[in-house]
Amino acid sequence: MLQLKRKVMMARSRVIFPTDGDDRNGWPGSAPGDNAGNPSSGKYLTFLATTGSTAPFIGLFGTVWGIMDAFHGIGQTGSASLAVVAPGISEALIATAIGLAAAIPAVMGYNHFLNKVNVLIGEMDNFSQEFLNIVERMERGK
Repeated sequence: MLQLKRKVMMARSRVIFPTDGDDRNGWPGSAPGDNAGNPSSGKYLTFLATTGSTAPFIGLFGTVWGIMDAFHGIGQTGSASLAVVAPGISEALIATAIGLAAAIPAVMGYNHFLNKVNVLIGEMDNFSQEFLNIVERMERGK
């Protein structure tokens, strides 16, 4: 009984926290290197998290670059007319918009898929506990 319990818990932990460089993560029918459809794969969640956290900073860098360009135009012409400042400001606004356009969907996708992974982990925990309870009851009944 104890051996079976250990095997189930080890299998469960292998699915949730893969080790040994095994790309299959214990999913039936999956081949090494095939993470398609595997919700416990951190590969895509990592990409979404990285995109969501870095895109605003890339947009901010573009904003700073555009403002610097506007100040450079002011310095060259000696006047702060709209015709001189507008190109730099428009570059800054476009860079900010691109950064936000990348970050917002990435963060929403990350949160959505992370929630799905957490639900799946909870379901696997519940299943393993129910399975072990059934096996224990069967052992007692013998």
